[in-house]
Order: sequence, then C-alpha cells, then structure tokens
Amino acid sequence: MSSRSRLIPLIVTGATAFLYLATLSRHYTGDSIEYALAIELGNRAYLLDPSHPLLHPLGLAFFRLWQTLGWTGQSLVPLQVLNALAGAVCAGLVTDIVRRLTGLARLALVTGLGFAVSGGLWMLSVEAEFVSVPLAAALLILWTLFVVTPEQAGSAKYVILLALVTAVAFWSYASGALLYFVVLTGVLMD
Repeated sequence: MSSRSRLIPLIVTGATAFLYLATLSRHYTGDSIEYALAIELGNRAYLLDPSHPLLHPLGLAFFRLWQTLGWTGQSLVPLQVLNALAGAVCAGLVTDIVRRLTGLARLALVTGLGFAVSGGLWMLSVEAEFVSVPLAAALLILWTLFVVTPEQAGSAKYVILLALVTAVAFWSYASGALLYFVVLTGVLMD
C-alpha cells in the first residue's frame, strides 16, 4: 500500500473531528445531563459505575484537565469534545480497517466518511453521553487484529497488546465482555 493511502485514515479522523466539534449538540439527552451532573458533583456512587468502570473517571479527568487549562463552565462541553474526538477516532479506525482488508484507498475513504456521517455515530459523538469512547475501544481491538503480520501474531508482545486493548474495551463498557470470546476464538484458531 502506498504511503499516501496510509494518510487517508488520518485525514478522515481530522475531518470528522472538525465536523463533530463544529456541530456539538445543544439539545442534550437525559443521559448526557445525568452523566455531566455525576462528573460535576463528583459523587463516588455515580463515578464508579460497574457497567462503565473507566468512562466516568475518564470524563472526570478530562473535565479537570479543562479546568486546569482555565475552563470555568460546566462539564457538558468538555465531555462533548471528548466524545467528539472519540467518534472521530472511530471513523479513522473504520477507514483503516477497510483499507487493510481491501487494499482499496477510495473504498476506505468512502466507507470511513459514510460511517462518520451516519446518523448514529454523528448523533452520539456530539452528545455528552459516552457511546463513542467504548466503540473506539472495541474498534481498536479489531484494528489490532488487522494491523499485525502473520509473523508478529505469535509474538508475546502482540498477545500482550491484544490483551491490553481488550481489557480497555471491557473496562470502558462492561458489556464489551463478549469481546473476550471473539478474541479468544481468534487466538485459538491460529
């Protein structure tokens, strides 16, 4: 694959980030408001959600970073920005997965952009409720499976990397536990 085609996922990620950041929602869902309030109030009972063990601490850390940089507003906008960036990463990962599977740069570009502007991803990426963050973690597992060469697949480093990205996906959204079976099946089939 050409070095130009390797830039396509980065271009899709950048363009999608720009689009999402330019279209952040002003009509918040109930989950967005509930999530933002949990972050702002710092209530540990809400921050340690067993279904989303990493999401609330990640949102809180991102909000605190914004405050450290001078942000004086509420948490909705920082949380939307984090979600928009994760949605853009999702579009970039889908683009690169298609590029690696097919070797067709144009198909990868169209697929990635189509995925980015699909109603589901676009809508969920401009809100404050986190759906695109765990989706990015799950797509990272799939991407990790496709980025490796057959020679690298048997190495201990690759197995550790795959275990780490699978753990991140699981801990970002506990229903991602089903991904363990997918990864285990893939490893056992080799």
